[in-house]
Amino acid sequence: MVEAITRAVCAALCEGGINAARSFPDVSIDEISESLVCVDARSVSAAEGAFADYLGLRRREDGAFVEVFGQRCDFSLSVDIFVRPERGGALCAEIFDGVVLALGNLREGMKICGVSRGKCSFDGGTGLLLCACEVSGVAFLICEGTEETGEFTDFVLKGEIR
Repeated sequence: MVEAITRAVCAALCEGGINAARSFPDVSIDEISESLVCVDARSVSAAEGAFADYLGLRRREDGAFVEVFGQRCDFSLSVDIFVRPERGGALCAEIFDGVVLALGNLREGMKICGVSRGKCSFDGGTGLLLCACEVSGVAFLICEGTEETGEFTDFVLKGEIR
């Protein structure tokens, strides 16, 4: 569930023209040419819904019915903007604006509730300028029960293309 949320945010940022990756294990700070936005989960909490998260029946393409269950997940992600020092803090601000715009392209199963930006400062560990940002929101996850065993398949974001 956490992986699906971070992947969806990274995909929306990349589609918005921002060089973005999951913080671990997808990124190496040494590989940054000009800038990079690193997305990582800070917290994710799933809330139990009514009727044991039961949403109803859905007919699959093969005609069989499957039970669909769902959860609401509140999340907070760190969205860290790294830029080469020679590019300056103005690039951090420009990328942050791009992040806010790109988050409007999230798929139907996610809603952004807040975006905050920290101060741009030199990060001695990486040798880059770092602007630590946070994104909070809600994701709606669904899963299906198998007809034969009643077991759940993997949770996916509502609206995610398989």
